[in-house]
Amino acid sequence: MKNEPTISVIVPVYNGEQYINDCLESLFKQSHQAKEIIIVDDGSTDNTSSLIFSPAILIKTDGRLGAGAARNLGAKKATGDILLFTDVDVIAPSNWIKKTISVINEKNVRCGGGGYCGPVKNNFMQWFAYEELAWRRRNFYGYVDTLVSNNLFCERNLFLSAGGFPENYRTASSEDMEFSWKISREESIWWEKNNGVLHNFASCKNNYLKQQKRFAIDAVPMVLNKKQMISAKTHHPSGFYIEILLSGLITVLIFASLLIPHTTTYLLISIILLLLINSGFLIAMKKHDNILIQTIFLIYVRNITIISGVLVGILRYIRQRKYK
Repeated sequence: MKNEPTISVIVPVYNGEQYINDCLESLFKQSHQAKEIIIVDDGSTDNTSSLIFSPAILIKTDGRLGAGAARNLGAKKATGDILLFTDVDVIAPSNWIKKTISVINEKNVRCGGGGYCGPVKNNFMQWFAYEELAWRRRNFYGYVDTLVSNNLFCERNLFLSAGGFPENYRTASSEDMEFSWKISREESIWWEKNNGVLHNFASCKNNYLKQQKRFAIDAVPMVLNKKQMISAKTHHPSGFYIEILLSGLITVLIFASLLIPHTTTYLLISIILLLLINSGFLIAMKKHDNILIQTIFLIYVRNITIISGVLVGILRYIRQRKYK
């Protein structure tokens, strides 16, 4: 590959009128300009399309197809050597593309990416969502097995030969994990922890919890069909699964302690373990404000929400296999 590969930035969007201007502005102001910026409007019903202007290229889907299908459509229209994917609710630092090219050249990889470098807004939910991910992925760097689509690059020919993103997810969910897992079976992929993007995370607790439940539901069939993911180097480390199980145990012990007094000791031990697992996350949140109790409560509620999503996902998986 050439020392200076050309870059096609691809952004899928559905009803993103509140984000599109900031996203485009950040892409236009890159220190290394992309060959093209392709915005794929996936059947928006708001004013998104009217807010997209040159030099960005607007492509429209025929109705809502889903984030994976929208990205694939953009990839087919792209002409750059490298496809660089992000989301409409992202603001890219000015050196994002430049750093991406450096990773490609220095690590000699055909596919890779990174995570987030911070939230866009300064409020509890934004910092909670960001710091939780930062803590969970603190040891996630170098050669990995999965990537996230809000900050993912792939050589165009490799992307197309792999068939692109799965298109069975209506909303952005686990399609990036499936795609990158497939690539990593044949190619080395790189996670660059120092090339993150800013993200507009869920604006309120309800939206955040709904998102977490949806992710859990969609992840079930993927993990059940690819069980080696659990112990692989993915952006969902194995410790996170332990934390989820521990929260489920805490719930059982809460009810058990009402009937069996001596289980209170086990409940306290379980709570302490949950706090220790999240120690770095709690310390980071303490720096933003005195909101530790709120943070601890939301960690627990988030984990229970994920468990409910997993249960729904398992039931759906069993039902789908039954009627195949």
